[in-house]
Amino acid sequence: MHPHARVPADGTFTAWHEIVLRPVEQHTVPPDTLHWFQAGDEGAGAGLGYPPGRHHATAVRTPDELLTARLANGVEVHTTKTVFYPAQAEVGPFTCPRCGHRLILEDPATREMTAHWDPFSDALDQWWAGQPGTVVCPHCRQASGFNGWHWTGHWPIAVGFLGLTFWN
Repeated sequence: MHPHARVPADGTFTAWHEIVLRPVEQHTVPPDTLHWFQAGDEGAGAGLGYPPGRHHATAVRTPDELLTARLANGVEVHTTKTVFYPAQAEVGPFTCPRCGHRLILEDPATREMTAHWDPFSDALDQWWAGQPGTVVCPHCRQASGFNGWHWTGHWPIAVGFLGLTFWN
């Protein structure tokens, strides 16, 4: 056996059935089947992502007949340290999870970042360096992790090791 996946050294699995998917291929896992997913060395997303599967209409209330005809649609799976940010919209505002104080991160008139953005930018740098990435609220002086802050805008920023990017 020459598996593509990294097999646990302690042998913690009891059955093995490997399915290697190439770009644009899909596999439907039957309901109530225990399974796990493992990305390759270069992650699990490629190009514009993966197109919707043949059963995509069952996952939405109003299926889009044209979805599968669009060239830039699909999903990309991120399995490495990633900052997820809005490429098409405003940043923020943020609300402190401890005291509820609201911070405006982007000037609505100029679209320039305000001074309130600096601690969040620093927290992202800390997180990339393997530190917790906390931000101290200028109002209550309490520290909270980057993902603990509440985004009150339409397009949040988040950090994580597993995430999905959807296009449609």
